[in-house]
Amino acid sequence: MLTWEIIVQLISVFLKVELKNIPASHKCDWHRKMHKDSQPTYSTYVRKLDRVQEFAAKVVTRKWSATGSDLVNQLGWPRLHLRRQLAKLCLCEKILSGESLIPTSVFEPHPSTSVRHANSKPLFLLRVHTDYHRGSYFVSTVLLWNSIPDRILTSTSRRSFKFHLRNYLFST
Repeated sequence: MLTWEIIVQLISVFLKVELKNIPASHKCDWHRKMHKDSQPTYSTYVRKLDRVQEFAAKVVTRKWSATGSDLVNQLGWPRLHLRRQLAKLCLCEKILSGESLIPTSVFEPHPSTSVRHANSKPLFLLRVHTDYHRGSYFVSTVLLWNSIPDRILTSTSRRSFKFHLRNYLFST
């Protein structure tokens, strides 16, 4: 099974090939940052992937003294957490439209429309009591879904939905 730890290791191995062209001072700095976290959690792997993306931006631009996040922005690369949000919301839309093997019952419509939601098609969010459950796919996706404006949810096709969602997420 492909886990976050394996993904981070694969990307790290791939980038280590590029280390031949990097000044020695930056090699040590990057390695220290990659192994800074001692307790592996989901957020640890997310931070590591963000660091890998920032390091990749330094490799591509050969600007070793610039900050990685600035280089990612200059290159116009979408941040990895935004790409994950886009994938979550596209899968949610596919589930809700019945075009997935996952039953639509995993997402329940909210029983009443409230002014707290950004759209007119909010989903019901179960109460969560642990951080582990709060970070699960369904809970985090419902929170994202309820924050999407109506103009995106009323898209006429999946392609249009994804286009408007991408513009919304990547422009903010």
